[in-house]
Amino acid sequence: MQRRRTAILTTALLLVAGCSDESDGVLGDGVDSEALQEAFEAEAEAAYEDADADRTEEFDRGVRIEEGCFALDDEGAAAVVEALGLDGDDAEVTDSGFLQGPPRTREVLTCNVEVGEDAHFGVSVGTTTLDRDEVLDLQEVAAGRGSLDLEVLDGDAPGLPADQVFGVDREGFALFGWTDGDMQASLSFTDELADFDRGFDALPVLLGEMARTLTAD
Repeated sequence: MQRRRTAILTTALLLVAGCSDESDGVLGDGVDSEALQEAFEAEAEAAYEDADADRTEEFDRGVRIEEGCFALDDEGAAAVVEALGLDGDDAEVTDSGFLQGPPRTREVLTCNVEVGEDAHFGVSVGTTTLDRDEVLDLQEVAAGRGSLDLEVLDGDAPGLPADQVFGVDREGFALFGWTDGDMQASLSFTDELADFDRGFDALPVLLGEMARTLTAD
């Protein structure tokens, strides 16, 4: 049930460029959303081809990613886990990714990362038409429908503009995200996994690792 809740509450959010020359997942001079969208589009198209599905007609149904997560590999997952203050050796991307939504506007890849035997967290990346304030408005609506208390968290994500980053806590379930109105990315986890103060620090690491994974040869 907790795994299903993570997948459902994880909303879609981003892509980053500006990694260091060593491609170590650290953000450099900023976000190249256009380049990352191009890389995401290529992988999304390939995913539909692998599933023998039509991306323009079957996006509502979506496709399952049978092996890993095309936007985050195990090395990247380990870096994110370490940024959360946990042991990166326990990180593994599961074979349960899912891609769904209208191409180039609201298409989202959602994946899970296991941390040891009993813990996990969710990540997502994709296209969007929403800015930070619009995403927060939707989070408030969703929390209201579920009769959940929503707290907007304060914090800074190193290397990312403050007006493109957010964090929310829904009664012990946190979502940290980035959006520039074209691309978006997020990670979500419970307070049983890690301290929520770590979420803002882990977000730019996630984005850098996604950029590295998506643009790898």
